[in-house]
Amino acid sequence: PQDKRLVGTQGAELSVKVMSALSVEDVQFSIVDREQSGAGKVNNVAPPRKIPGVLEADHHQKLIMKFSVKDATTKEAILVHQAFVVFTHQATKQEIIFVAEADKARVYTFDADLQKASKDFDYLSGKYQMKLIVGDSVVNNPLDWHVADLELQFPDQGKKADGSAAMSYSKRPEITHKFQVAEKRPPAVVSSTFTVLVLAPLA
Repeated sequence: PQDKRLVGTQGAELSVKVMSALSVEDVQFSIVDREQSGAGKVNNVAPPRKIPGVLEADHHQKLIMKFSVKDATTKEAILVHQAFVVFTHQATKQEIIFVAEADKARVYTFDADLQKASKDFDYLSGKYQMKLIVGDSVVNNPLDWHVADLELQFPDQGKKADGSAAMSYSKRPEITHKFQVAEKRPPAVVSSTFTVLVLAPLA
């Protein structure tokens, strides 16, 4: 017999989240010219391995990375809450974070035009570490993967703009206010004589 003290024991639907493991696969990273329509030289790599050497790129080029996130057990493509590409400047430790977007086929793509992204990097050229961070609330093995080391070069005019911005916050010379000097007044005798002449008609 049904226990009337319990509510919702029949006809109730419950959503249950099950922890699972993910795998990042089919990773392709390439550096192409901005005007180039092809894929350029493609570097195929898989975690936890890193692309060997230091790759070079400048503001005339784009960085493109594609990858799939799959359930480690079923091998089905899945969507995750977090898919970030993080660049860290080796000298200053400044971090720039981009979001990788998934298409209808659940393939994630990161596409950065370095000319347009120069401002995001504060026009700071130098060596950067590029990482891929993938995670989700129901994933028990989030990924923090060092993908490659890059030597990036940005426009020189950006450096000038950055320098001028720094100057605007530097210490400025002290401002001293100088009040206008009062005009010289006539002698007291002249003022007194004028006063007497004005009041004489009244007397």
